[in-house]
Amino acid sequence: MKYLSHIFSILLLAATVTQAQSDPHQQKAKAGANPHGEMTMESPGGMTPKQMKQYLNSLIPGKHHKFLAKFVGDWKTITRIWMTGPDSLPTESEGTTSAKWILGNRFVEFTTTGQMMGQPMDEIMLLGYDNYRNLYTASYASSMGTALLSMTGQRNPKTGNITLYGEMDEPMLSVTGRMVKYIYSFPDDDTIKLELMDLHAGDDYKVIEVEFKRVK
Repeated sequence: MKYLSHIFSILLLAATVTQAQSDPHQQKAKAGANPHGEMTMESPGGMTPKQMKQYLNSLIPGKHHKFLAKFVGDWKTITRIWMTGPDSLPTESEGTTSAKWILGNRFVEFTTTGQMMGQPMDEIMLLGYDNYRNLYTASYASSMGTALLSMTGQRNPKTGNITLYGEMDEPMLSVTGRMVKYIYSFPDDDTIKLELMDLHAGDDYKVIEVEFKRVK
């Protein structure tokens, strides 16, 4: 029973924090924002102040989320696919992507329309940052398949590139869990490049590249 009470306290706290974030006046009154801009609140269920601070910090968008603002906007895309290896000529297709903040600037939602192997394709992706695990996270789904792909990774503080790792199945080869590396780079403020590397074939074995150009 104590365990259930603790869970209910946490859920109630989470709801209060979310509501407080949406109302700055309530946040100041209920959460007691301190001079450093951090949220403070009385600890429920016997949580120590340290545990409470750690929990609150895991809920609130921070500096890593601000970096994701680079993705927000409307984009024209060129997708290049190397079907027989990076030394071959790629096939190219054009598309559009719209990226916007959702859930209180915690995630960027991407909606993409384009083509894959001559067929129309729609894609949806969520990109965010997990404060507790200290990882960038993404989930991806496409009208060209039934798999929900997930990937996690870090941003290089020197280059600014975000590198994510995840698994991808290959039904044509009867392969499950093929490891893929996703690299987001930012040549300039109006250009983003995404490269997909098949790690089973090699660390730099590029199979897909998407170039995003901002629509102004």
